[in-house]
Amino acid sequence: SAYDSIYCSHNLEHYHRHEVKRVLAGFHHVLKSDGFVYVRVPDMSAVMRTVVEKNLDIDDVLYQSEAGPIMVRDVIYGYGREIEESGNDYYAHKTGFTHRSLEAALNAGGFPVVFAATGDLEVVAVALKSMPSPYVCSLFDLSPARA
Repeated sequence: SAYDSIYCSHNLEHYHRHEVKRVLAGFHHVLKSDGFVYVRVPDMSAVMRTVVEKNLDIDDVLYQSEAGPIMVRDVIYGYGREIEESGNDYYAHKTGFTHRSLEAALNAGGFPVVFAATGDLEVVAVALKSMPSPYVCSLFDLSPARA
């Protein structure tokens, strides 16, 4: 109960599915009662749709990033170049998320209030321990009717 918020960008997919609940429980534990977690993960549903729509193979480039070309394989299994160059298997993806599965994971981790959206091959979510205060709503442009 010490922190107002947690920012978790492209990290949850690096844990096995059964570990995600423990990670989220840890987030829940350190957040104040009106705290929130902001999560970004690859959107596996959007990746799969794009692969089918564009008839891509696993080794085809899905998009260009500042780090260089990102292949379909990189989004599913982790950034191959980083894994190879570092020798660190932590960079591998061990699970994946869709809008629905991220919301369910956050709920199971003790966050009953979740606002999630998709775009740019990502799922972005704000999860709260309780109904948001007017201040938190203003941070994310959430109207009380949506909260």
